[in-house]
Amino acid sequence: LQVLDLPPGYVEQETALELKEIERRRAAYLSGRVRPPIEGRTAIVVDDGIATGATIRAALVAVRRRKPKRLVLAVPVAPPDTLDRAAPVSLNRVPTALQRKRQDGT
Repeated sequence: LQVLDLPPGYVEQETALELKEIERRRAAYLSGRVRPPIEGRTAIVVDDGIATGATIRAALVAVRRRKPKRLVLAVPVAPPDTLDRAAPVSLNRVPTALQRKRQDGT
């Protein structure tokens, strides 16, 4: 951070702004509903496609903190190396059609 020559308090200020935005989005997505309990249950995190994996990894870590019995990542499209990086967080993956093709050579 020193190399970036950021003004004092910049990181703290930006962190506070981002946390506020996260809370705003959470409230909007839940629309007043209570988050369902997932401790001891199977939790399935669904994404329509993964590029770098940063967002889905953050989501998986957040869900893992809620102590599901099993955490499954369901995604139709993702680079194999990105899925491999997500594996420590989500140990249950269902192969996509593309992965099955690659594995059996068709």
